Amino acid sequence: ELQVGQRWADGSRTGFLVGGTARNLGDLEGGDATGIQRETGYEETAADFKVEHWFDADSRLVLLHQRMSQDAVPRTHSTIFGQSYAGTTVGTDLQRDNFQDRYLTYLQYHQTNLGGPIDAMRLSVSWHEQSQTEDRITSSNAQRLSGFRVGTLGLFAQFESDLGQLCRLTYGIDYYRDDVDSFANNSTIQGPVADNASYDLFGVFVQDVVPLDERLELQIGVRYTYAKADADKVRDPLSGNAIALEKSWNEVTGSAHLRYELVPAHWNLYGGVSQAFRAPSLSDLSSFEVARSGEQEVATTDLEAEQYTGYEIGTKLREGAVQGQLAWFYTDIEDQIQRYPTGTTTPGGDPIVEKDNVGDGYVQGVEFQYAWEFVANTTLFGANTWQYGRVSNYNAAGTALEDDYTSRLMPFTTQVGLRWEDAEGRFYASTSVIRAEDADRLSSGDTRDTQRIPPGGTPGYTIWNVRAGWQVDERTNLELGFDNLTDVDYRVHGSGSNSPGMNFVIGMRTTF
Repeated sequence: ELQVGQRWADGSRTGFLVGGTARNLGDLEGGDATGIQRETGYEETAADFKVEHWFDADSRLVLLHQRMSQDAVPRTHSTIFGQSYAGTTVGTDLQRDNFQDRYLTYLQYHQTNLGGPIDAMRLSVSWHEQSQTEDRITSSNAQRLSGFRVGTLGLFAQFESDLGQLCRLTYGIDYYRDDVDSFANNSTIQGPVADNASYDLFGVFVQDVVPLDERLELQIGVRYTYAKADADKVRDPLSGNAIALEKSWNEVTGSAHLRYELVPAHWNLYGGVSQAFRAPSLSDLSSFEVARSGEQEVATTDLEAEQYTGYEIGTKLREGAVQGQLAWFYTDIEDQIQRYPTGTTTPGGDPIVEKDNVGDGYVQGVEFQYAWEFVANTTLFGANTWQYGRVSNYNAAGTALEDDYTSRLMPFTTQVGLRWEDAEGRFYASTSVIRAEDADRLSSGDTRDTQRIPPGGTPGYTIWNVRAGWQVDERTNLELGFDNLTDVDYRVHGSGSNSPGMNFVIGMRTTF
């Protein structure tokens, strides 16, 4: 990565950044019992370019372009190269590789200290293009080529107005339009999603920060969202013929949060409530592809929007040698889009799943983080995370609604460690232990995902990591790390491959 800058005679400044990345990632080596996991490696290249011109201290223009390409990224768990872990099944595909490309270009203008009714503004126009092709060879040696291209035009304008002691308003509009083409060599209608399709998303928002007194602050906001899906070619799951799709949704959502300083600049208490609205995506409405462990997902064109209401309360502390944060959240779920089996299969014997707005329930959790410098330059740190949730869905027969776990619930996870650094901050060393308990609270969909989730759940694991760093001089830093020192064989819940075994990392950063 290279950064250069130029200061002009009129006082303006221009900065340039150009960078590139090339990775050749070999097959992943798991822990002591797993070894090399075949057909998990892939290649990736990326590049970016950015120009930022400051007209003065308060105004600047930014032009950015990014690109990224991934070559033959395998979905290993669904192929014969997948490895069984704690009883997981092995896929039957002979090959399932994805080729992905992504491009993003945007032009933004930023202005502060305008001095009028509008104090600051940020304007943006962007073009984002994504494409993906999947090359799949089934167990019968049939090739399935499918993919899509999405081009997204994005516009947003955000403004800020300082009304003195009353409040500070942030408001604006945003608009994004997806144009989608998809293909499949075994269908003249569509690929993974609808063909000749578009998706519009428009929003208007306003947020206000109001100081109620010296220690109490209120933040409130409201947003209007409009979404529309339009597609010329969708495969009807009943007739197999091409049908058209046109559907729209809109909603007004709001939020309100309070922050109270128990001890100014050291300890605060916060809480709030937020509404959320998610319109069905084009994938929700028209997906026709393999899901989870060999299920065939079909289009569901009459879906409604999902509704959420989130509550949270927490506290943050920074006092001398002690830092901490404790938070609880609870999210009420209504009309969540759920997959469920229809009881029918494809000619090849794969179970067919469809979707509906049947998910009503909740998810809640607690997060705790802490750090304590109990002796000079030595800090004990740690974190705990707990999550639990229930939501309704059809049972395995697809005939009756049942109360179920939310999918892929995070297991109770603990991290604890020590960090030391010298008084000058040039050297540091740290060690940490991460413990994840058994992930055995499974939804019906999790139990069907037999290639990624073992029967009864993903076993817990404990891993030990060590890190050290040295600031060689003002321009150069060196870092060393040993991850999973005991070479534990483990899998993160929901993953299709096992995580790395004992791993050595060396890195250096230098500037000039």
